[in-house]
Amino acid sequence: WCPACMVMEHEVWSDKAVGDVANARFVPVHIDVDDREHAAISRRYEVGAIPTVLILDSEGQVLREAASMSRAETLKFLSDGLATNVQG
Repeated sequence: WCPACMVMEHEVWSDKAVGDVANARFVPVHIDVDDREHAAISRRYEVGAIPTVLILDSEGQVLREAASMSRAETLKFLSDGLATNVQG
């Protein structure tokens, strides 16, 4: 139902270049925060708005966070996140 989420789903996450970068060093997970089964995850990561994109380390700590992004912004966010992930 979220217009920004729909744009991200149809124009960003479905893009091959974005998928390639996302899958290079991350384990992509999509969580529907409107589903009550995911309420604990929403609370843990203090998701107050959707869409929220998080990059977590192996311990579940947030390394980077963003909201709705264009394809280009997402590629930069993920690429910068690769550097953070490698360094951190």
